[in-house]
Amino acid sequence: MTHATSAPIATSRWGVLALAAIGIIMATLDTSIVNVALPVIAADLGCTVNQASWIQTTYLMVITTALVPAGRCADLAGYRRAYFGGLTAFTVGSIFCALAPNLLILALARCVQGLGGAVLLAFGGPMLVLSFPPEQRGRALSAIPVSVAIGVTLGPIAGGLLTTHLSWHWIFWVNIPIGIAALWLTHIYIIPTANPGWRALRKQLNLTGIAAIAAFVACFVIGTNIALEADRSWTDPDVLALLLALIPLLVVILVINKRAPEQLLPLSLFRSRIFTGSLLASVVSLVMLFAIPMLLAYQMQRIQGFDVELASYVLLTSPVCLVTCGPVAGWISDRFGSDWPRLFGITLAGIGVYALSTLTDQHGPWDVVWRIMLYSGGIGFFQTPNNHVSYNSLENHQLAVATGFMSAIRNFGKLGGTVLATVVLGHYLRINLGTEPPKVEELTPSTATVKAFNETFLVMGICPVLMLLAALYSLTGRGGKRQPHIISVNGARTVPQEPASSV
Repeated sequence: MTHATSAPIATSRWGVLALAAIGIIMATLDTSIVNVALPVIAADLGCTVNQASWIQTTYLMVITTALVPAGRCADLAGYRRAYFGGLTAFTVGSIFCALAPNLLILALARCVQGLGGAVLLAFGGPMLVLSFPPEQRGRALSAIPVSVAIGVTLGPIAGGLLTTHLSWHWIFWVNIPIGIAALWLTHIYIIPTANPGWRALRKQLNLTGIAAIAAFVACFVIGTNIALEADRSWTDPDVLALLLALIPLLVVILVINKRAPEQLLPLSLFRSRIFTGSLLASVVSLVMLFAIPMLLAYQMQRIQGFDVELASYVLLTSPVCLVTCGPVAGWISDRFGSDWPRLFGITLAGIGVYALSTLTDQHGPWDVVWRIMLYSGGIGFFQTPNNHVSYNSLENHQLAVATGFMSAIRNFGKLGGTVLATVVLGHYLRINLGTEPPKVEELTPSTATVKAFNETFLVMGICPVLMLLAALYSLTGRGGKRQPHIISVNGARTVPQEPASSV
């Protein structure tokens, strides 16, 4: 994506602001809203714990693949056509999710949602940059972290209320009127541009590379999930075939990427230790941030006996802490540097995860809340200064391509979180119960199930350790102070604003 354009893309910058906010909220909301409803959906569809993970995994899997090329669609097809297509895919996917009679249809519909969600997430920032003058751009870009926070915060509340008082289908029906309104705003405010044609679009998008990336992600996720199914194992021929296919697929991706005139994966960025270390630390933090709420949703509802609405309010603690601690950490890092806030956040998150591993079926809501406050507050303190480190490690000409690449990698961390939670919990349930992981409705409070959850949270404690190692690695690449990046937009020069959060 480019930061400069000779023609405006919209008739109203405030209309674009509303569109960007709506799109980001919708895509983010449909990640967090499903977490709290997941046990109810799984029980209604007759799924096991492992099978239910597909509801969340497919959505994140498709977004992870589509985020890399999504930005190119704006340059080639125009913002109006591309954004309209993304909104349409997301809205239609939501309809099929709400009507899904079984897990397979629901997972496929979530794939359609994911395609639309990738466009909504990728276009928000560029549309704001191209629509607002430099003197207003900082305030406009602040809508992105605010929208993310709104989506993450509303998700658990809306999911709990809709599931309790209506049904889980309504967590998807709620997207329909919002999507229709956003389509109308797109038609009114975004200026149409010339269509380069399918051949030009296909050539520039490098569809072969996109297909290879999609195959890589799919083989990893499908192989992992099959290994956890009843009567399957990691030595199952299908599982081995899928996981071994990752090696040649990775080679194919690297070869295609090297030969492509416009590379999908800017691998040269990893020559910087600062960029590599800070990005890896961010990915691990997102693994933990997405794995733990999924585990807590199961534990609170099936082991501790919380109803869906109460569990949703407890899970709300996490986004509130993230939104609160992020700006504080940013203020501290601006004045005293990014190192100490990062290290403090990692330490706090580690203490919080260990505290979660001590939960039993006798603990009440407040016992869960203060533990969530520790690990979420730690991640909140870590993310903002870590983002500052990542962006300051880049040259001006790398900012656009690096932003899309980092978004995809971070989303892969979210995907890894759901997979890791499923893998580890299924493993310890199998060990402690002596049988295959049961269906969701069959999980009951017992010494064995409580122990399985405790051991799973202990494994999650590896994440803060990995974050610390990655952060320390980034410090070894520091070579002195860097000047703020200056981006040219329509002849004007401005310092880009750092995001307050990358949840």
